[in-house]
Amino acid sequence: MSINVQERVLKIPIPLSGADGSSVEECTLELPPGFPEVHKIVYAEGLVCPEEPVFELGQVILKGTVDIGIIYAAKGGEQLAFKGVEFPKALEYVIPVDLGGEVAPQTQISASVQVESVTASAGKDKTIKCDLVLAYEVEAAQLTETRVLTDITGADLKVNVTKESKEIKSFVTPLALEKAIEASLVLAKADPPIAELLRVGVKPRIDKSRCLAGKVIVEGELDFELLYQPQQPEPPQPEQKDEPQGEESEADEDFLTDFSEAAPSVPKIVKKEISAGAKFMLSQDVSGLKPDMTPELKVAVTGCTAKAVAAEKVEATVLLQAKGAVYEEFSLETVVSAETEGEERVDLNRRLFNVPQTAAETHKELVVTGSPGIAASKSELKDVLSVRSKPKVSQCKVAQDKITVGGKVHLDVLYLGENELGEEVLDSLSIDHGFEFKETFELAGVEPGMLVKVDANVTTAAVNVLDPFTLEANILVTLDIEAVDVVETELVMEAALAVPAPKDGASIRVVVVQKGDTLWKLARQYGTTVEFLAEYNKLEDTDELAVGQRLRIPSVG
Repeated sequence: MSINVQERVLKIPIPLSGADGSSVEECTLELPPGFPEVHKIVYAEGLVCPEEPVFELGQVILKGTVDIGIIYAAKGGEQLAFKGVEFPKALEYVIPVDLGGEVAPQTQISASVQVESVTASAGKDKTIKCDLVLAYEVEAAQLTETRVLTDITGADLKVNVTKESKEIKSFVTPLALEKAIEASLVLAKADPPIAELLRVGVKPRIDKSRCLAGKVIVEGELDFELLYQPQQPEPPQPEQKDEPQGEESEADEDFLTDFSEAAPSVPKIVKKEISAGAKFMLSQDVSGLKPDMTPELKVAVTGCTAKAVAAEKVEATVLLQAKGAVYEEFSLETVVSAETEGEERVDLNRRLFNVPQTAAETHKELVVTGSPGIAASKSELKDVLSVRSKPKVSQCKVAQDKITVGGKVHLDVLYLGENELGEEVLDSLSIDHGFEFKETFELAGVEPGMLVKVDANVTTAAVNVLDPFTLEANILVTLDIEAVDVVETELVMEAALAVPAPKDGASIRVVVVQKGDTLWKLARQYGTTVEFLAEYNKLEDTDELAVGQRLRIPSVG
């Protein structure tokens, strides 16, 4: 008599813990040769280039570098000139993060580091001092590899099996894709030609991601924002006129009319947005992938170099990095119970697992509005040139079938202003108030005590000048909310055919335990049960057997 079993091996990510916070870093930058001295720092931004997190002494260590971009007003000359300068890998950071417990090397770590703020000031001898605040988030999950029994059949006996369907999300493999994208950006005919390129901003958009046989593919587009000083036209030279001669010339002069058109005015700073300026495709070979598997990825810009190669053309190289993982989501039927029609029975080995199950998920959009005023010491507002925005969730309250999400949006604004002398100048604002949000969403299946993850992003930020000292903003924030319930689940791991216990006086077989032997394996081999063997041999620990250990097994006869 025998039975056949079918099982499936799964890797289930069990959420462990997480941490978020910030780290204050500082560095000193030196202007490249040929650049004029700094009169005033107008704008500063940072771009994080992260490395893979590492484990040291029970902590997660976040490492990487930061590229810093500066726009400044230069000293010297009759007219105020603006310069843009890039400092690749200007700062190296090392941030230790304690997750509140021992982190095993096989733990799955998801980490992100972003520049929250940059404060720059002019130093001595063409140097710039920078203070940066880096915000980080870390999430840890334990990958538990488990075998789940999916079917039992009997070769020469009838086995009745009861099954239960479970929605399983199984981890397949981590992903880390990188690629340099070349982009050629050409201005429209109506755009003023470029004299000095000040800044290039890049935003990636994922169109689709999919798994093919043995390959992960991510496709999307890059949106660009150029900020530059245009070429100013030469002032018209006054036309030399001959002195009028005679009375007739003087009389005719009274009737002369100048119909010549004035030269069109050229702004001092131009912002040019180029949507879908380049396409990208990232791919990675991963053995064993199937088309029905799901890649979950985020694409970030980790480097950008750009230069104006002509008055109407900019060449840019963008380094993209996509990180995430591949999961397999499916409905799995697992064995709950099994019995035979005779005296034999099927012995099921059960174990308890804390299995995360998605209880509810949703995608929500909300509009955050505000009209913050600026300090009187700042230049008067004329035109908004560039906006960087970042939402931060500070509240997440879970009730029955409801979730409340609150936070605020931070804005960095680069604008064209007017100083007290009536001159047009570049200036910047860092706004951390006036854009708070709090929203309650109906979400069936959510209960207090569940793990809730909120991923917040700004889709669009429309910022306009309301008056010389007030901005008006409408910001579209998207929230991806997932509620996970960690459920204690009993899974059937193994099965063995069991027969009735032998009668007194039965012959005894002595078996010497070999490497790889388990009590379940021996019970199945000799047609008995784990419980009977443990009781018969007075074993306290049924999970481990020592090689060379002797076991007494009554024969069935």
